Amino acid sequence: MDKAKIESIKRHDLLIISRAGRNQIRQTLAERLPATEVYLADILVTELDNHRTVPLIARRADEYAGDKIPCGLVHPELVAGRRWRQACFVEAEQLEGLLTPYQIWQLPIGIRNKALQTLAELKSIAGNMQLTVGLLGSLALEAYTGLSYSNERSDIDLIIKAAAAEQIQEFLVRATELAARQQIKIDLEIELTNGYGVKAPELFMDTKTILAKGKYDVVLLKRADVLSCLI
Repeated sequence: MDKAKIESIKRHDLLIISRAGRNQIRQTLAERLPATEVYLADILVTELDNHRTVPLIARRADEYAGDKIPCGLVHPELVAGRRWRQACFVEAEQLEGLLTPYQIWQLPIGIRNKALQTLAELKSIAGNMQLTVGLLGSLALEAYTGLSYSNERSDIDLIIKAAAAEQIQEFLVRATELAARQQIKIDLEIELTNGYGVKAPELFMDTKTILAKGKYDVVLLKRADVLSCLI
């Protein structure tokens, strides 16, 4: 994968790693994990029933990464009632491919719990509104791997490609109503045309600035600048 493609990686992308890369990361994690958690890292080197492997999630680097790609591993098993996550880095040459949240949104996924049932309704709403939406978090991992990452209480994390403010607001209202009815949390991020992401509700708050997350930093942007990065 060439340098231009590496630079194109965004937060939330699912990264497909080579066998050698997965073995290397698994070893690194095993060396720093408590003995009782080492087995969790084995998910990296396990071939799944659908002949896929568990991907890593691209993230913003909290430290200088050099030529390495900052990412994270998430296990479908909860540990002490919490999602098990580990930050790691992968060598660029060990990256075999990636899927964006928008590609994950298109993958088929069952409706075995309330979170997935709610997601199906959101897909219908977004489709009718002709919005470009991406799937993040545990539901994205479940869609790709087929593993049971979600449960009845899972949050639904979505990213929406920049659109007209009126469209975003309408989708936000409908998603908020659905969340209240289903008693489930739905988190919406907007991907601006400048590459930063902002929380959808903050677009419609009476503030002068909006917190924006990028690939390399977190900044406060002027509201007018954010609105200019919609369509």
